[in-house]
Amino acid sequence: MRTSSRLKVALIHYDNPRQFERAVGFWAYDVPEFEVTHFGVGRVGATRRSKYKDMGFDLIFREDHKCYGKLKRDALIPTIYYIVDSPASKSHYKKRLQVAPQHDLLLIEQDKLSRFRHLNIPMRRLGYCVNDQFFRDYELDKDVDICFHARPIDQRRIHMHHWLAGFCSRHGYKYMGGKRGRLDYPHSFNRSKVSVNTIHNPACRNHRVFDVMASRSCLVTDILPMVSGEKRESGEHYIEFGSWEQLADVLTTLMNNGRWQEIADRSYELVQKYHTWKIRAKELRQIIFEEFKI
Repeated sequence: MRTSSRLKVALIHYDNPRQFERAVGFWAYDVPEFEVTHFGVGRVGATRRSKYKDMGFDLIFREDHKCYGKLKRDALIPTIYYIVDSPASKSHYKKRLQVAPQHDLLLIEQDKLSRFRHLNIPMRRLGYCVNDQFFRDYELDKDVDICFHARPIDQRRIHMHHWLAGFCSRHGYKYMGGKRGRLDYPHSFNRSKVSVNTIHNPACRNHRVFDVMASRSCLVTDILPMVSGEKRESGEHYIEFGSWEQLADVLTTLMNNGRWQEIADRSYELVQKYHTWKIRAKELRQIIFEEFKI
């Protein structure tokens, strides 16, 4: 493996400010392994491999979110496709199947690898990683008992917010809910003993799972799909619930016995050991060497 200098990466993603200034871990801050340059593109605009090779990049890394344009094979430069949202729906999966053959390597965030095997393209698991400079232990006072921060995109999330507000009011717990601004979001997790999470799709483990853990809060969540390599265990690093009655029992027990603290601490250590960007960058660098010998 070349160790004398960082690999120069052309990062192709949808042209949105949130993709440049990132809350997610991937490419969020500088790491020794890579020198990255962002290229924001439209949903379907075509581009050429030769453009990035001529600019001196070692490889192209394309992300799947709203980025479906043709990447023309007019030059030899390793090209990676990072697939995150394929389990979200049949249309999400179909779109990524259409785009994937333009690449030399598929990196799958959480979907089953078997769903892409028929493409006969090399693939690897590369799981979500936390931006641990953003979601972290700010050492704030734990002055909130329970929080719930999720965009109200469906009736269940709206119902959850109102249910939690009423539950906390009846039991004398301090509750924080609703949308939060940029820094208020990780700060609220860090201030909260327990952070409740819902998943919009039972096939998808959302980013909030690890972001809460990285903020040293006790995660209480819907039943999560299992993803290979994530090393998380229900009951050890978070608590799952399957009904409103179970949620009430879980929250009451955690508040009464104080076990939220040990779960929060264990999950925080899990993220620091396995799921930060600086750790995932090392894994990605090794994968690139094994696949492309650069």
